[in-house]
Amino acid sequence: MTPRSLTLLALLSTGILHAQTDAEIDILMLPKVQRIHTARAGLKATGKTDDESIRREASELTPYLQPYLTSQIEESRFSKQTGSGAGAAGTTSVVSKGSIPGLFGLAVENGALTRSVSGTTVTFRTSPANVYAALAKGGYLDAGPAVPPLDGSFLSLAKRLSVYVSFDTSRGNSGTTNTLTGDKQQLAGWGSRVELYNKRDPRRMEYKHAWNTLMNNQGLTFINDMEHLTTQLELIPEFSTWETQVGNDLLQAKEEDVPATLRAAFKSFQAIAKNNPEAKNQLERTATSAYEFATSREGTINSIMKSWTAAVEYNFTKQANTTGLTAASALPDLGNFNLVISKGFTDGPELTFNAGITWFQSIPAGLNVGMVRDAQASLQLDFPLRPIDKIGKPVLSFAGQFLSLREEPLGAKVIVNTVPVTAKGNIGLLQAKFTIPTKNSGVSVPISVTWSNRTELIKEKDLRANFGLSFDMDKLFAKP
Repeated sequence: MTPRSLTLLALLSTGILHAQTDAEIDILMLPKVQRIHTARAGLKATGKTDDESIRREASELTPYLQPYLTSQIEESRFSKQTGSGAGAAGTTSVVSKGSIPGLFGLAVENGALTRSVSGTTVTFRTSPANVYAALAKGGYLDAGPAVPPLDGSFLSLAKRLSVYVSFDTSRGNSGTTNTLTGDKQQLAGWGSRVELYNKRDPRRMEYKHAWNTLMNNQGLTFINDMEHLTTQLELIPEFSTWETQVGNDLLQAKEEDVPATLRAAFKSFQAIAKNNPEAKNQLERTATSAYEFATSREGTINSIMKSWTAAVEYNFTKQANTTGLTAASALPDLGNFNLVISKGFTDGPELTFNAGITWFQSIPAGLNVGMVRDAQASLQLDFPLRPIDKIGKPVLSFAGQFLSLREEPLGAKVIVNTVPVTAKGNIGLLQAKFTIPTKNSGVSVPISVTWSNRTELIKEKDLRANFGLSFDMDKLFAKP
Protein backbone atom coordinates (compact mmCIF):
# COMPACT_ATOMS: atom_id res chain seq x y z
CA MET A 1 0.00 0.00 0.00
CA THR A 2 1.12 3.55 -0.64
CA PRO A 3 1.59 6.16 2.10
CA ARG A 4 -1.47 7.92 0.68
CA SER A 5 -3.53 4.80 1.23
CA LEU A 6 -2.31 4.51 4.77
CA THR A 7 -3.10 8.17 5.36
CA LEU A 8 -6.63 7.64 4.16
CA LEU A 9 -7.06 4.57 6.32
CA ALA A 10 -5.70 6.38 9.35
CA LEU A 11 -8.14 9.23 8.84
CA LEU A 12 -11.05 6.86 8.36
CA SER A 13 -10.24 4.51 11.19
CA THR A 14 -9.19 7.04 13.83
CA GLY A 15 -10.97 10.19 12.76
CA ILE A 16 -14.42 8.61 12.31
CA LEU A 17 -14.53 5.52 14.53
CA HIS A 18 -12.81 7.39 17.37
CA ALA A 19 -13.48 11.09 16.98
CA GLN A 20 -11.32 12.00 19.96
CA THR A 21 -8.16 10.68 18.32
CA ASP A 22 -5.76 13.19 16.82
CA ALA A 23 -5.27 11.92 13.26
CA GLU A 24 -2.12 14.01 12.87
CA ILE A 25 -0.12 11.50 14.91
CA ASP A 26 -0.98 8.77 12.46
CA ILE A 27 0.00 10.84 9.44
CA LEU A 28 3.33 11.68 11.06
CA MET A 29 4.01 8.01 11.67
CA LEU A 30 3.00 6.83 8.20
CA PRO A 31 6.47 6.94 6.55
CA LYS A 32 7.79 4.86 9.44
CA VAL A 33 4.85 2.48 9.16
CA GLN A 34 5.61 2.06 5.48
CA ARG A 35 9.26 1.28 6.23
CA ILE A 36 8.27 -1.41 8.71
CA HIS A 37 5.78 -2.83 6.25
CA THR A 38 8.51 -3.02 3.61
CA ALA A 39 10.90 -4.63 6.09
CA ARG A 40 8.34 -7.29 6.98
CA ALA A 41 7.63 -7.98 3.33
CA GLY A 42 11.36 -8.56 2.84
CA LEU A 43 11.48 -10.96 5.77
CA LYS A 44 8.53 -12.93 4.41
CA ALA A 45 10.14 -13.14 0.98
CA THR A 46 13.20 -14.82 2.50
CA GLY A 47 11.17 -17.02 4.80
CA LYS A 48 12.49 -15.35 7.96
CA THR A 49 10.50 -14.15 10.94
CA ASP A 50 13.00 -12.00 12.82
CA ASP A 51 10.53 -10.07 14.94
CA GLU A 52 13.38 -8.54 16.96
CA SER A 53 14.60 -6.60 13.92
CA ILE A 54 11.10 -5.20 13.44
CA ARG A 55 11.00 -4.23 17.14
CA ARG A 56 14.32 -2.41 16.77
CA GLU A 57 12.93 -0.59 13.75
CA ALA A 58 9.86 0.41 15.73
CA SER A 59 11.91 1.55 18.73
CA GLU A 60 13.47 4.18 16.47
CA LEU A 61 10.11 5.92 16.47
CA THR A 62 11.17 7.93 19.51
CA PRO A 63 13.81 10.08 17.77
CA TYR A 64 11.70 10.01 14.60
CA LEU A 65 8.54 11.34 16.25
CA GLN A 66 9.95 13.48 19.08
CA PRO A 67 10.53 16.59 16.90
CA TYR A 68 6.87 16.53 15.87
CA LEU A 69 5.66 16.07 19.44
CA THR A 70 7.97 18.86 20.63
CA SER A 71 6.62 21.15 17.92
CA GLN A 72 3.05 20.28 18.83
CA ILE A 73 3.65 21.01 22.52
CA GLU A 74 5.33 24.33 21.75
CA GLU A 75 2.48 25.29 19.44
CA SER A 76 -0.09 24.63 22.17
CA ARG A 77 1.79 26.38 25.00
CA PHE A 78 0.02 29.54 26.07
CA SER A 79 1.85 30.16 29.35
CA LYS A 80 4.68 32.35 28.05
CA GLN A 81 5.26 35.99 28.89
CA THR A 82 6.44 38.04 25.92
CA GLY A 83 5.25 41.55 26.79
CA SER A 84 5.59 44.00 29.68
CA GLY A 85 3.92 43.85 33.09
CA ALA A 86 0.93 45.75 34.38
CA GLY A 87 2.90 48.91 35.22
CA ALA A 88 4.04 49.65 31.67
CA ALA A 89 2.69 52.48 29.54
CA GLY A 90 1.38 49.90 27.11
CA THR A 91 0.44 46.37 28.17
CA THR A 92 -2.30 43.75 27.98
CA SER A 93 -1.16 41.62 30.93
CA VAL A 94 -2.16 41.85 34.57
CA VAL A 95 0.30 39.07 35.50
CA SER A 96 3.66 37.78 34.33
CA LYS A 97 3.21 34.25 33.00
CA GLY A 98 4.91 31.06 34.16
CA SER A 99 7.42 30.81 31.29
CA ILE A 100 9.15 33.02 28.74
CA PRO A 101 10.43 32.32 25.20
CA GLY A 102 13.66 30.36 25.26
CA LEU A 103 15.10 32.10 22.19
CA PHE A 104 13.43 35.39 21.24
CA GLY A 105 10.13 37.07 22.03
CA LEU A 106 8.65 40.29 20.70
CA ALA A 107 5.51 42.10 21.86
CA VAL A 108 3.86 45.32 20.75
CA GLU A 109 1.12 46.38 23.20
CA ASN A 110 -1.11 49.40 23.41
CA GLY A 111 -3.00 50.77 26.42
CA ALA A 112 -1.94 50.91 30.07
CA LEU A 113 -3.71 49.12 32.92
CA THR A 114 -2.89 51.02 36.11
CA ARG A 115 -1.57 54.23 34.60
CA SER A 116 -3.65 57.27 33.70
CA VAL A 117 -1.79 57.89 30.42
CA SER A 118 -1.70 55.05 27.88
CA GLY A 119 1.03 54.39 25.40
CA THR A 120 2.49 51.82 23.03
CA THR A 121 5.29 49.65 24.38
CA VAL A 122 7.57 47.44 22.27
CA THR A 123 9.27 44.69 24.29
CA PHE A 124 12.12 42.42 23.21
CA ARG A 125 12.89 39.28 25.27
CA THR A 126 15.69 36.76 24.93
CA SER A 127 17.76 34.21 26.80
CA PRO A 128 21.39 34.67 25.64
CA ALA A 129 22.53 31.25 26.82
CA ASN A 130 19.67 29.49 25.02
CA VAL A 131 20.41 31.39 21.82
CA TYR A 132 24.07 30.39 22.11
CA ALA A 133 23.12 26.74 22.69
CA ALA A 134 20.84 26.70 19.63
CA LEU A 135 23.59 28.20 17.44
CA ALA A 136 26.31 25.95 18.85
CA LYS A 137 24.26 22.75 18.56
CA GLY A 138 22.77 23.68 15.21
CA GLY A 139 19.09 23.44 16.11
CA TYR A 140 16.34 24.04 18.62
CA LEU A 141 15.85 20.38 19.54
CA ASP A 142 19.57 19.63 19.91
CA ALA A 143 20.07 22.71 22.10
CA GLY A 144 18.36 20.95 25.00
CA PRO A 145 15.74 22.33 27.40
CA ALA A 146 15.45 26.05 28.06
CA VAL A 147 15.49 25.34 31.82
CA PRO A 148 17.76 22.30 32.28
CA PRO A 149 18.33 20.40 35.53
CA LEU A 150 21.12 21.85 37.65
CA ASP A 151 24.12 19.58 36.99
CA GLY A 152 26.99 21.83 38.04
CA SER A 153 27.66 23.13 34.54
CA PHE A 154 27.74 26.82 33.71
CA LEU A 155 25.16 26.39 30.93
CA SER A 156 22.62 24.82 33.31
CA LEU A 157 22.77 28.05 35.33
CA ALA A 158 23.06 30.52 32.46
CA LYS A 159 20.04 29.12 30.59
CA ARG A 160 17.82 30.07 33.49
CA LEU A 161 18.50 33.76 32.96
CA SER A 162 16.56 35.86 30.47
CA VAL A 163 16.49 39.60 29.84
CA TYR A 164 14.18 42.09 28.18
CA VAL A 165 14.13 45.72 27.13
CA SER A 166 11.08 47.92 26.48
CA PHE A 167 10.64 51.09 24.45
CA ASP A 168 7.76 53.57 24.75
CA THR A 169 7.07 54.86 21.25
CA SER A 170 5.21 57.92 22.60
CA ARG A 171 8.48 59.32 23.94
CA GLY A 172 10.82 61.40 21.84
CA ASN A 173 8.33 61.98 19.02
CA SER A 174 6.80 65.26 18.03
CA GLY A 175 3.24 65.44 16.78
CA THR A 176 0.87 62.49 16.91
CA THR A 177 3.03 59.81 15.23
CA ASN A 178 4.48 57.08 17.43
CA THR A 179 7.60 55.78 15.73
CA LEU A 180 9.99 53.28 17.26
CA THR A 181 13.51 54.69 17.14
CA GLY A 182 15.00 52.48 19.85
CA ASP A 183 17.08 55.34 21.22
CA LYS A 184 17.82 56.19 24.84
CA GLN A 185 14.99 58.72 24.98
CA GLN A 186 12.42 56.00 24.21
CA LEU A 187 13.88 53.50 26.67
CA ALA A 188 11.02 52.72 29.05
CA GLY A 189 12.56 49.93 31.06
CA TRP A 190 14.45 46.70 31.17
CA GLY A 191 14.59 43.66 33.37
CA SER A 192 15.83 40.16 34.02
CA ARG A 193 14.24 36.91 35.06
CA VAL A 194 15.61 33.76 36.71
CA GLU A 195 13.71 30.48 36.37
CA LEU A 196 13.80 28.67 39.71
CA TYR A 197 11.73 25.65 38.71
CA ASN A 198 10.25 24.82 35.32
CA LYS A 199 9.80 21.33 33.81
CA ARG A 200 7.49 22.19 30.94
CA ASP A 201 10.05 21.76 28.18
CA PRO A 202 9.54 18.41 26.34
CA ARG A 203 13.27 18.35 25.54
CA ARG A 204 14.20 17.52 29.15
CA MET A 205 16.02 14.20 29.62
CA GLU A 206 13.57 12.86 32.22
CA TYR A 207 10.90 12.74 29.49
CA LYS A 208 13.01 10.54 27.22
CA HIS A 209 11.91 7.42 29.09
CA ALA A 210 8.27 8.47 28.71
CA TRP A 211 8.69 8.87 24.93
CA ASN A 212 10.45 5.48 24.70
CA THR A 213 7.73 3.75 26.70
CA LEU A 214 5.01 5.38 24.62
CA MET A 215 6.54 4.35 21.30
CA ASN A 216 7.64 0.84 22.29
CA ASN A 217 4.27 -0.07 23.79
CA GLN A 218 1.23 1.73 22.36
CA GLY A 219 3.17 2.95 19.32
CA LEU A 220 4.40 -0.52 18.37
CA THR A 221 0.94 -2.02 18.90
CA PHE A 222 -0.57 0.56 16.59
CA ILE A 223 2.06 -0.13 13.92
CA ASN A 224 1.48 -3.88 14.13
CA ASP A 225 -2.27 -3.40 13.78
CA MET A 226 -1.81 -1.04 10.83
CA GLU A 227 0.45 -3.51 9.07
CA HIS A 228 -1.97 -6.38 9.67
CA LEU A 229 -4.82 -4.22 8.38
CA THR A 230 -2.83 -3.56 5.23
CA THR A 231 -2.41 -7.30 4.69
CA GLN A 232 -6.12 -7.94 5.20
CA LEU A 233 -7.24 -5.23 2.81
CA GLU A 234 -4.85 -6.27 0.06
CA LEU A 235 -6.77 -9.57 -0.11
CA ILE A 236 -10.02 -7.77 -1.01
CA PRO A 237 -10.37 -7.02 -4.76
CA GLU A 238 -13.05 -4.37 -4.20
CA PHE A 239 -10.72 -2.42 -1.95
CA SER A 240 -8.28 -1.58 -4.75
CA THR A 241 -11.09 -0.08 -6.85
CA TRP A 242 -12.43 1.81 -3.84
CA GLU A 243 -8.97 3.14 -2.98
CA THR A 244 -8.40 4.46 -6.50
CA GLN A 245 -11.80 6.13 -6.60
CA VAL A 246 -11.32 7.83 -3.21
CA GLY A 247 -7.86 9.02 -4.20
CA ASN A 248 -9.27 10.63 -7.34
CA ASP A 249 -12.15 12.19 -5.39
CA LEU A 250 -9.74 13.73 -2.89
CA LEU A 251 -7.55 15.16 -5.64
CA GLN A 252 -10.53 16.81 -7.31
CA ALA A 253 -12.29 17.98 -4.14
CA LYS A 254 -12.08 21.57 -2.99
CA GLU A 255 -10.40 22.10 0.34
CA GLU A 256 -13.66 22.77 2.15
CA ASP A 257 -15.15 19.57 0.65
CA VAL A 258 -12.46 17.17 1.91
CA PRO A 259 -14.27 16.23 5.18
CA ALA A 260 -17.45 15.46 3.29
CA THR A 261 -15.46 13.41 0.76
CA LEU A 262 -13.93 11.34 3.56
CA ARG A 263 -17.30 10.78 5.16
CA ALA A 264 -18.69 9.56 1.86
CA ALA A 265 -15.64 7.31 1.44
CA PHE A 266 -16.25 5.79 4.85
CA LYS A 267 -19.87 5.02 4.00
CA SER A 268 -18.86 3.27 0.78
CA PHE A 269 -16.12 1.40 2.62
CA GLN A 270 -18.64 0.07 5.14
CA ALA A 271 -20.24 -1.98 2.39
CA ILE A 272 -16.87 -3.56 1.58
CA ALA A 273 -16.05 -4.24 5.23
CA LYS A 274 -19.49 -5.72 5.87
CA ASN A 275 -18.73 -8.58 3.49
CA ASN A 276 -15.25 -9.14 4.98
CA PRO A 277 -15.56 -9.72 8.74
CA GLU A 278 -11.82 -10.29 9.26
CA ALA A 279 -10.93 -6.95 7.67
CA LYS A 280 -13.70 -5.21 9.62
CA ASN A 281 -12.44 -6.64 12.91
CA GLN A 282 -8.87 -5.67 12.11
CA LEU A 283 -9.98 -2.14 11.23
CA GLU A 284 -11.66 -1.84 14.61
CA ARG A 285 -8.54 -3.16 16.37
CA THR A 286 -6.43 -0.63 14.49
CA ALA A 287 -8.74 2.21 15.41
CA THR A 288 -8.66 1.12 19.05
CA SER A 289 -4.87 0.91 19.19
CA ALA A 290 -4.59 4.31 17.51
CA TYR A 291 -6.97 5.74 20.07
CA GLU A 292 -4.98 4.20 22.92
CA PHE A 293 -1.77 5.58 21.47
CA ALA A 294 -3.29 9.06 21.20
CA THR A 295 -4.66 8.85 24.75
CA SER A 296 -1.28 7.81 26.15
CA ARG A 297 0.42 10.53 24.18
CA GLU A 298 -1.99 13.13 25.55
CA GLY A 299 -1.37 11.80 29.05
CA THR A 300 2.39 12.28 28.58
CA ILE A 301 1.89 15.81 27.29
CA ASN A 302 -0.49 16.65 30.14
CA SER A 303 2.02 15.44 32.71
CA ILE A 304 4.47 17.96 31.24
CA MET A 305 2.04 20.86 30.99
CA LYS A 306 0.49 20.50 34.45
CA SER A 307 3.78 20.85 36.36
CA TRP A 308 4.58 23.79 38.64
CA THR A 309 6.79 26.71 37.63
CA ALA A 310 8.50 29.31 39.80
CA ALA A 311 10.55 32.36 38.77
CA VAL A 312 11.71 35.72 40.12
CA GLU A 313 11.91 38.93 38.12
CA TYR A 314 13.62 42.28 38.47
CA ASN A 315 12.01 45.10 36.48
CA PHE A 316 13.40 48.58 36.00
CA THR A 317 11.06 51.37 34.86
CA LYS A 318 12.38 54.69 33.60
CA GLN A 319 9.80 57.34 34.43
CA ALA A 320 9.26 60.41 32.29
CA ASN A 321 6.82 63.30 31.99
CA THR A 322 4.19 62.61 29.35
CA THR A 323 1.44 64.56 27.66
CA GLY A 324 -0.92 66.13 30.20
CA LEU A 325 1.35 65.39 33.16
CA THR A 326 3.71 67.84 34.87
CA ALA A 327 5.99 67.14 37.85
CA ALA A 328 7.69 69.73 40.01
CA SER A 329 11.02 67.87 39.86
CA ALA A 330 12.77 65.03 38.10
CA LEU A 331 10.93 61.73 38.52
CA PRO A 332 12.81 58.88 40.21
CA ASP A 333 13.14 55.59 38.34
CA LEU A 334 11.39 52.50 39.68
CA GLY A 335 12.63 49.07 40.64
CA ASN A 336 10.36 46.06 41.03
CA PHE A 337 10.79 42.55 42.42
CA ASN A 338 8.18 40.02 41.33
CA LEU A 339 7.59 36.38 42.26
CA VAL A 340 5.86 34.29 39.57
CA ILE A 341 4.28 30.91 40.34
CA SER A 342 2.05 28.89 38.02
CA LYS A 343 0.30 25.53 38.06
CA GLY A 344 -1.29 23.70 35.16
CA PHE A 345 -4.18 21.22 35.37
CA THR A 346 -4.73 18.03 33.41
CA ASP A 347 -8.00 19.27 31.94
CA GLY A 348 -6.42 22.37 30.45
CA PRO A 349 -6.62 25.48 32.65
CA GLU A 350 -3.59 27.14 34.20
CA LEU A 351 -3.40 29.28 37.34
CA THR A 352 -0.71 31.98 37.69
CA PHE A 353 0.08 33.99 40.81
CA ASN A 354 2.31 37.08 41.12
CA ALA A 355 3.41 38.96 44.24
CA GLY A 356 5.88 41.82 44.39
CA ILE A 357 6.96 45.20 45.61
CA THR A 358 8.03 48.36 43.77
CA TRP A 359 10.50 50.90 45.14
CA PHE A 360 12.11 54.15 44.05
CA GLN A 361 15.56 53.44 42.70
CA SER A 362 16.84 56.82 43.86
CA ILE A 363 15.01 59.73 45.44
CA PRO A 364 16.08 63.20 44.23
CA ALA A 365 16.93 65.74 46.90
CA GLY A 366 13.90 67.66 48.15
CA LEU A 367 11.40 64.81 47.69
CA ASN A 368 9.84 63.64 50.94
CA VAL A 369 8.80 60.09 50.05
CA GLY A 370 9.58 56.66 51.45
CA MET A 371 11.60 54.06 49.59
CA VAL A 372 8.78 51.50 49.02
CA ARG A 373 6.26 52.73 46.44
CA ASP A 374 3.72 49.89 46.41
CA ALA A 375 2.97 46.23 47.03
CA GLN A 376 0.87 44.17 44.64
CA ALA A 377 -0.58 40.70 44.13
CA SER A 378 -2.17 39.27 40.97
CA LEU A 379 -4.00 36.09 40.01
CA GLN A 380 -4.90 34.84 36.54
CA LEU A 381 -6.75 31.75 35.30
CA ASP A 382 -6.29 30.75 31.64
CA PHE A 383 -8.72 28.48 29.81
CA PRO A 384 -7.55 27.03 26.47
CA LEU A 385 -10.51 26.66 24.11
CA ARG A 386 -11.20 24.21 21.31
CA PRO A 387 -8.84 24.64 18.34
CA ILE A 388 -10.13 26.62 15.38
CA ASP A 389 -9.25 25.27 11.97
CA LYS A 390 -6.32 27.15 10.38
CA ILE A 391 -6.06 29.43 13.41
CA GLY A 392 -5.09 27.33 16.42
CA LYS A 393 -6.18 27.14 20.04
CA PRO A 394 -7.45 30.47 21.45
CA VAL A 395 -7.21 31.17 25.17
CA LEU A 396 -9.72 32.91 27.43
CA SER A 397 -8.24 34.48 30.58
CA PHE A 398 -9.66 36.07 33.72
CA ALA A 399 -7.40 38.03 36.06
CA GLY A 400 -7.42 40.32 39.04
CA GLN A 401 -4.85 42.52 40.75
CA PHE A 402 -4.66 44.34 44.06
CA LEU A 403 -2.10 47.16 44.31
CA SER A 404 -1.51 49.22 47.45
CA LEU A 405 0.09 52.62 46.76
CA ARG A 406 2.06 53.54 49.86
CA GLU A 407 3.61 56.67 48.32
CA GLU A 408 2.93 59.07 45.49
CA PRO A 409 3.12 56.77 42.42
CA LEU A 410 5.63 58.95 40.54
CA GLY A 411 7.61 59.87 43.62
CA ALA A 412 6.63 63.54 43.40
CA LYS A 413 3.55 65.74 43.50
CA VAL A 414 2.20 65.96 39.99
CA ILE A 415 -0.32 67.94 37.99
CA VAL A 416 -2.54 66.08 35.54
CA ASN A 417 -4.27 68.30 32.99
CA THR A 418 -3.68 71.37 35.24
CA VAL A 419 -5.21 69.62 38.31
CA PRO A 420 -2.95 68.74 41.30
CA VAL A 421 -3.47 65.15 42.44
CA THR A 422 -2.70 63.14 45.57
CA ALA A 423 -2.77 59.51 44.66
CA LYS A 424 -2.02 57.23 47.63
CA GLY A 425 -4.48 54.40 48.18
CA ASN A 426 -5.52 51.03 46.80
CA ILE A 427 -6.14 49.99 43.20
CA GLY A 428 -8.19 46.97 42.18
CA LEU A 429 -8.25 45.56 38.64
CA LEU A 430 -10.45 42.97 36.96
CA GLN A 431 -9.61 41.81 33.47
CA ALA A 432 -10.98 39.51 30.77
CA LYS A 433 -8.66 38.66 27.90
CA PHE A 434 -9.02 36.72 24.68
CA THR A 435 -5.81 35.62 22.95
CA ILE A 436 -6.05 34.64 19.29
CA PRO A 437 -3.16 32.62 17.85
CA THR A 438 -2.11 32.43 14.23
CA LYS A 439 -1.42 28.77 13.58
CA ASN A 440 2.15 27.67 12.90
CA SER A 441 3.55 31.21 12.97
CA GLY A 442 4.31 31.92 16.64
CA VAL A 443 2.21 35.10 16.45
CA SER A 444 -0.74 35.77 18.76
CA VAL A 445 -3.09 38.71 19.26
CA PRO A 446 -4.20 39.42 22.86
CA ILE A 447 -7.31 41.58 23.31
CA SER A 448 -8.35 42.53 26.83
CA VAL A 449 -10.96 44.59 28.65
CA THR A 450 -9.97 45.91 32.08
CA TRP A 451 -12.00 47.55 34.82
CA SER A 452 -10.32 49.38 37.72
CA ASN A 453 -11.66 51.31 40.68
CA ARG A 454 -9.11 54.05 39.87
CA THR A 455 -5.77 54.63 38.16
CA GLU A 456 -2.45 55.57 39.75
CA LEU A 457 -3.09 59.30 39.38
CA ILE A 458 -6.85 59.70 39.05
CA LYS A 459 -9.30 58.44 41.68
CA GLU A 460 -12.08 57.58 39.28
CA LYS A 461 -13.39 54.26 37.96
CA ASP A 462 -11.91 53.32 34.63
CA LEU A 463 -12.85 50.87 31.87
CA ARG A 464 -10.53 50.43 28.93
CA ALA A 465 -9.66 48.01 26.14
CA ASN A 466 -6.14 46.92 25.32
CA PHE A 467 -4.68 45.02 22.41
CA GLY A 468 -1.32 43.82 21.28
CA LEU A 469 0.73 41.57 19.02
CA SER A 470 3.25 39.05 20.33
CA PHE A 471 5.72 36.73 18.66
CA ASP A 472 7.32 33.63 20.20
CA MET A 473 10.20 32.42 18.02
CA ASP A 474 10.37 29.08 19.86
CA LYS A 475 7.26 27.95 17.99
CA LEU A 476 9.01 28.42 14.64
CA PHE A 477 12.35 26.87 15.59
CA ALA A 478 10.62 23.87 17.17
CA LYS A 479 9.25 22.80 13.80
CA PRO A 480 10.91 19.63 12.43
